[in-house]
Amino acid sequence: GAEEEPVVLANPPTESQCLLRPTLVPSLLEVARRNFNQRATTVAIFELGKCFSQTRGQRREQLRLSGLWAGRASASPWKADWQPVEFLDLKGILEVFLEKATPRFEAAAHPLCRPGRCAAILAGDRRLGWGGELRPALAAAFDLDLPVYIFDLDCQALAEVLQGGDRGFRP
Repeated sequence: GAEEEPVVLANPPTESQCLLRPTLVPSLLEVARRNFNQRATTVAIFELGKCFSQTRGQRREQLRLSGLWAGRASASPWKADWQPVEFLDLKGILEVFLEKATPRFEAAAHPLCRPGRCAAILAGDRRLGWGGELRPALAAAFDLDLPVYIFDLDCQALAEVLQGGDRGFRP
């Protein structure tokens, strides 16, 4: 298939703002950097927002839900209970959040994820998104020196799965 490309602005407000954002992940990483710089031990955040792409000049706007989790997996105040976040922690959160969609996870690749540490998130035959460990070089670019786990969901696909594809009125 054709590759998705970013949407370039004809008259950007600044040189660094020349694209409409194709993903929410950089803004999550920036928030994580600020929090860890303030000595946070754990960052678990999400963002719901619009992302933009184009294929063969056809522009597309999507509502996405993305999240990031890094640091400790336990909220326990006892240091002996502290464990670093790992992929199964992220998967568990997504399974609970997506419970009504009965998600399944299959090994996948994504350019933002560390090779071998990414999964496609599916419901039936529909791809809802992906989740995995951020590439260490990308984490380092945001001054994050620990494993960072991220996910990204297509809200339209999720809504269609949860509605069963039937949007008709039911008296």
